[in-house]
Amino acid sequence: MAAGLGLALISEHAVVDDVRAGTLTVLPVDPAPRSRPVNLVRRRDRLLSPAERAFIELLRSVGQWPRELPESLTP
Repeated sequence: MAAGLGLALISEHAVVDDVRAGTLTVLPVDPAPRSRPVNLVRRRDRLLSPAERAFIELLRSVGQWPRELPESLTP
C-alpha cells in the first residue's frame, strides 16, 4: 500500500508495473549508484523449491545491474 511517505531507492525490476501505471515515477540519481556484487543467502540445511531454483537462475542471467531503464520507463 502506498502511503506517500517519501522516496526510496529500489530495484527497477520491483516497480516496472507501478511506473507503467503512473503510480510511481523514476527520478534520475546523479551520480548513479556504483555497480556492486549481489549475494544470495539461503539455509544450508534446506532444499530449494522449484520456484527458488528458478529465481536463482534468473539472478544468474542478469548480465549487469543496475542497467539502463527501457525508454518507455525513462522520466
